[in-house]
Amino acid sequence: MSALVCMKLMAVLVMAASGQTAPLVYSNNSNTDKDGPMLYIAERFVDVGDVREGKVAEATYVIENRGTRDLVIESVQASCGCTTVKLTEEEKVIKPGSNRKLVARFDSTGRLGRQRKTIVVKSNDPLEPQVNLTLLANVETIFKVLPNPQLLLRSARRGMELPYLEVFPAIDGASLDKLEVEVSDGLLEYKREPTQDKDGTPGVRLTFTVPAEVELGVINGVITLKGEVGGEKASMPVRVTGHVVGDLVARPAVLQSLDITPRGRGFAPITIAATNDKPFEILSIDAGEFIDVEYGPRKQGKDWFVKTKLRDNAPDGPLALAIMIRTNNSGQPLLRIPVFVNVRSRVESDPELVLLGDKKGASTRRVRIQSSLVDKLEIFNISCDHPGIRVNIANERTYVGDVRSLLVILQETAPRDKPFKATVTFKTNVPGVEEFRIPVEFIPGEKE
Repeated sequence: MSALVCMKLMAVLVMAASGQTAPLVYSNNSNTDKDGPMLYIAERFVDVGDVREGKVAEATYVIENRGTRDLVIESVQASCGCTTVKLTEEEKVIKPGSNRKLVARFDSTGRLGRQRKTIVVKSNDPLEPQVNLTLLANVETIFKVLPNPQLLLRSARRGMELPYLEVFPAIDGASLDKLEVEVSDGLLEYKREPTQDKDGTPGVRLTFTVPAEVELGVINGVITLKGEVGGEKASMPVRVTGHVVGDLVARPAVLQSLDITPRGRGFAPITIAATNDKPFEILSIDAGEFIDVEYGPRKQGKDWFVKTKLRDNAPDGPLALAIMIRTNNSGQPLLRIPVFVNVRSRVESDPELVLLGDKKGASTRRVRIQSSLVDKLEIFNISCDHPGIRVNIANERTYVGDVRSLLVILQETAPRDKPFKATVTFKTNVPGVEEFRIPVEFIPGEKE
């Protein structure tokens, strides 16, 4: 261990014993005599402290070359577009014993609160080709927004008045002047009125309303506050998120099943309810060709049930469609319920892939064939496209209604010097499955 490393270790131990926090110091190679480039950065974490929103803060990192050959900075990339770092081609080459200042510029516009940005430096240092630098900042604004700088719409309806926001100056003794409010895409309507905080500081109260013409569904927008406090200009974003619903609400709003779903299974029942407590009617429901629907009124027409079931003609595998519900509600004549389901195969084999080997017990495999669409599964016209594979129907004692078993056998005459693939094919009495295939692979030396 070099003297330099010993000194650093002793300093860390002394500071730890005294209750101090040791600074983070990195050295990627203690052997300074090694032939080649060596990147060294003493401080990889830089905290620029408090930054006023809209201002640009700079963090400086010093890159040293403690090696014996040129250190080449191949790339420098920040994790966010708000942070920029630039080096000219000449600055990317650092001679042995020299250093280079790397300046990162953080633009705080549109940011608020604690910020952490990563800067990735890649070089030709063979021991540490990639280094991650960190820029920390706490973005402050000249505005204080109460109760918090966001507006959450939980099942908001058209015409609904939302909880208000109050805006005050964040600088002690200063006044709030020339406050402007910009709402993205006409998302919300608002009115403003003067107010005061508990200390008597003047501010502005903003009360927002959901417009009558706004589209139903997910809301994701921004309210931008612009103004002056004590002669200082700034802007501040207020996030608006949530969901706008009409007079009618469907629960659940989406039908989905993460498990493989057999035909004939019903989904969770859907409840269509009136949020304004007024009666309505479901005029018709179009669920497409793969879903059966039953529906009717409850609670004096203010609440309707919708029951759905997967039909036998649904195709195998993932299925995505929508149930369209027509009503006599003038503000919401059509409700759309998405459906996502993974339909069970008409015929299933277990295992789905048959592996055969030439070891004891591995030359014969039993395959379980099942279908829930027939009471008595029939298998016929069995064949295999490889002469070294024979397939038999297992003993009839294993025949239990919709389940049959096949024996896939590696014949003595089959070549065993290299792997090969084959396909077993047979016909069934399952509607919609004229032919079923099972892949087979032979692997020399495969054990049971």
